[in-house]
Amino acid sequence: MSEFAPDLPAAAVDARLRAAVADLRRAPQNAVLWFAELMRRRLYRDCGYASIHAYAEAVLGFSRNKSFQFIRLAESLDRLPGLRDSLSRGELSWTKAREVVKVATPESESRWLAEASRLSSRALEARVKACRPSGRALHAETLGQSTLLPGSSLGLPVPTQEPATPAATLGAVADSGSRVQGQATETVLTLTLRLSPLQIGRLEALQEKIRKRSGGSGRRQSREEMLIAGLEALLTAIDEADSPARCENGKELPRGNSTPPYQVVIYRCEDCGAARLPDGRALAPAVAAQAACDCRTHRVGETNRASIPLGLRRAVLARDGHRCQAPGCRATRFLEVHHRRPREHGGTNEAANLITLCAACHRLLHKDDGKLAAALPAAGLSIPR
Repeated sequence: MSEFAPDLPAAAVDARLRAAVADLRRAPQNAVLWFAELMRRRLYRDCGYASIHAYAEAVLGFSRNKSFQFIRLAESLDRLPGLRDSLSRGELSWTKAREVVKVATPESESRWLAEASRLSSRALEARVKACRPSGRALHAETLGQSTLLPGSSLGLPVPTQEPATPAATLGAVADSGSRVQGQATETVLTLTLRLSPLQIGRLEALQEKIRKRSGGSGRRQSREEMLIAGLEALLTAIDEADSPARCENGKELPRGNSTPPYQVVIYRCEDCGAARLPDGRALAPAVAAQAACDCRTHRVGETNRASIPLGLRRAVLARDGHRCQAPGCRATRFLEVHHRRPREHGGTNEAANLITLCAACHRLLHKDDGKLAAALPAAGLSIPR
């Protein structure tokens, strides 16, 4: 892109203006392709961010809604190769691509690309809206063995056939082997849920509602994380119903989660530091260090000891507003307290040495990621003990 220069002849100004407008039109497509590359290869971790959402907000300055739009489009490029090619060649604008991914499937992709090339952006938006029943993208592909029939009662999907055990996998399927993390190998397991077509439809609808009501922040988590967060929210609701916190006028008060996050047993060798679960599965060193940073330790013949006194832990969480302090991350669930300087390197349990992080950011930091450690904010005010 050429720099602006005043007082040029008319022909030169005309040529440079045309070139600048062409670059302007091409920029969104290129931005989406680069964004998809960074997200697909998880390069945001190398940049010091535990999630693509934190990177988009802190580095790119995206709003929650814009982050969601980019992520949704980037996720669709792998299953819609024609759309990717159209974006790469500059044939499809960002505005039209954003609409196409709402309804296109691998089977209907070519038809929707033809519609996008024929219609204006506003006409395409209206066409897409008309093809999305009740504004929800519950098309046949999403519903597995079912299809949405016109005139069905309450707009619910009606199965074309009822398989004995219709199956659907929640979230991206991880490899059944292992994934390399630095010099360590961490086993990644695949969880498959068998859902009926109606259950899949309800799942998609709930995800859409979460995204809309949270202004896009509900899509900051992966589907796997959303599943775990949903179960935790259910447990929290049950606990609060049993013993809600109340102020003087009887109104219930919101409470942050101040309990230690690790309630699973991890065996760790005192000599080599290797850690494993009771069933024998090995844990990567970063995960073991993450757990040891904020846990309760039991040694034979000794009483259990918390790595951080519980009163101090509650005070640190309150100081940090029960929110992850990593740049760009606003997580309020799965919070852990991290020692800025490790205990084995002389770090203490002073408030200035402690900071609140979510599990994902905490794990990334323990993988010796200097960028994230350097980007953490300075410690808040000291807490009386």
